Amino acid sequence: MRHDDHLIQTSKANQTRLKTATEFARADQAGTLTRHALYATCRATATSDVTESLSWLRTELPNYYGPARESAAAVLRYLATMDMEHWNEDAEAAKLVGRVENDHV
Repeated sequence: MRHDDHLIQTSKANQTRLKTATEFARADQAGTLTRHALYATCRATATSDVTESLSWLRTELPNYYGPARESAAAVLRYLATMDMEHWNEDAEAAKLVGRVENDHV
């Protein structure tokens, strides 16, 4: 097993691709800022409720109202630009970035 197998959805010839946010899914892997953004996107896709995902980020992302919020917004902004068929739903859900950018104490 390669060290990056957990990132790959399929490794079939001519079909290899990385997992989408929904395919990562598990919150227990949300240790890094990128994983937090992916999981928040997954939750927004599953529930169609960005408010719940925003609340989850506030609770789970260390130093959310510090620099982490801006960094999370940058990752979400990138995810929202994913223009691949298998990313359509997650890219739309990542548009919770607007809520993150405008979230202030």
